[in-house]
Amino acid sequence: MKRIINSSVLLNAVEAATLSEARLIEDHRHAVLDVILDGFTGTIKVKVSNQAEIPDFSASPSVTNNWTYIDLIGRDDGGSTTTGTTGVVTTTPTTANRSYAINSDAIRWVAVDVEARSAGSVSALLSGATNE
Repeated sequence: MKRIINSSVLLNAVEAATLSEARLIEDHRHAVLDVILDGFTGTIKVKVSNQAEIPDFSASPSVTNNWTYIDLIGRDDGGSTTTGTTGVVTTTPTTANRSYAINSDAIRWVAVDVEARSAGSVSALLSGATNE
């Protein structure tokens, strides 16, 4: 059994409301999102899609632009679930490294959306692994 791990920086010290580029993860059995907060106050959500082409995550979801928010499972806090439509919310400046598992079953595309931000910066690293 061989594990192949690929990592991709989706956000790098972003200090504004921003939508990352979409990343293809269909060949990965496991997906992990590491979020680095530096004095960050705001909301971060993860958008996913299983459609063949890259969806327009900045547009509303539809039959021809299929995407949704996905729940995140905490890897560093005992497995608490962050609801996808709520996202990761910090109301006071927070400096922390957080790790989340993404349920990557039948998921092709992932993007991270900083929907609101009033202070600090956020970085996000997406890692994928598969068993071959």
